[in-house]
Amino acid sequence: MQLQHNIRPRKIGLILLVLALYLALQSLFTEYLITEVIAVNTDHFFVDILDLFSVNLESSIPTWYATILLFIASALLFMITAAKYRAGDTARRYWLGLAVVFLYLSMDEGAVIHEILADPLQETFNTSGYLYFAWQIVALPLVIIFALLYLRFLFRLPAHIRNAFIMAGVVFVGGGMGVEAISANEWQPDAAPTMTYLTIATVEESFEMFGVVIFIYSLLVYINEMGYSYSFVPATEHSQAVESVTAPGTSRRRLAIFLAVLLIVLNVLFFYVASQTEFSRNVIEPDHLAIYNGLVVTFSGEDVLSLHMSSAFNITDPTTHQLVRPLLADYANVTIIVLPDSETSIMLASDETTFEQDTIIDVLHGNGETSFIIFDPVTLRTIVEAMQSAHQ
Repeated sequence: MQLQHNIRPRKIGLILLVLALYLALQSLFTEYLITEVIAVNTDHFFVDILDLFSVNLESSIPTWYATILLFIASALLFMITAAKYRAGDTARRYWLGLAVVFLYLSMDEGAVIHEILADPLQETFNTSGYLYFAWQIVALPLVIIFALLYLRFLFRLPAHIRNAFIMAGVVFVGGGMGVEAISANEWQPDAAPTMTYLTIATVEESFEMFGVVIFIYSLLVYINEMGYSYSFVPATEHSQAVESVTAPGTSRRRLAIFLAVLLIVLNVLFFYVASQTEFSRNVIEPDHLAIYNGLVVTFSGEDVLSLHMSSAFNITDPTTHQLVRPLLADYANVTIIVLPDSETSIMLASDETTFEQDTIIDVLHGNGETSFIIFDPVTLRTIVEAMQSAHQ
């Protein structure tokens, strides 16, 4: 028995688009719950569940969906490539190139390959503002070169397919590079992500998904118009009856209604749990976060690394020493401010800047903090080296 399913580009494209739009809206809702309703930096399992719906996290359902979309586009392109090679079409290499590019993009989406470039590029070019994420420095020239190489191929396509390709590219690249540049300018590396940043980042990820959906739709239209068809037939069976696979319209409507009701109930439950659950504040209380931000602002413009620990640095605790040793090895000046009331610590590290205790104390007092311990670079290095020697 051979199964057959008719390709309906508009229907398939609409389903993929609705799913992408739902995931984007769901992501905004769950991130609103985390940042505005819960408003606590916590590792509570409920927050982990909400994170599954974030388009801005790599280990999430929307990222999986985006990866699948890119892979579907790549698979369709490989199918078209196979047909072009069989027909001896002169454009077959262009189709193959597109298939390989989208296969890479699907891998990159799932494995975040492009972010490997981010750190070295940030250090090399000292990027900030709209280019803070830095990987665009390499990606933009590659996109321009790719577009120039494919201009001839593009204008040989039927006009409506060409226009759909162009629209898909503008939406995808506009989101991946344009909107991401705006989100990069909003990103605060030393603070928790704000709802404004998360909203912009969600728009960026959504544009990428929308662009791929438009591209898949145009590929399906092209496959239909070219009359391409593919079937999987066992080698021992050369002729079998073809059974068309369809789903009754009533069943589809009932399924859609059931899923809509289920999603509404799920989100109502999310909101209820987020608003009613007491979450432990296991990182930094808001007033101590203000202290941290105050120190960051005080030493802004200088080559200073600012970090916070969710535990208090202890003279006799080897665990906290392990966090400090790498800083002492990489920086000449390291100062730690311990806030006993919240059992947290703030670390400042620099090769050039000297952290004056009077300046630090002014920031602490300005934020209403009167209970603190400051370990200056000399004292800190002596304590850590003594502890290390004692354990050798």
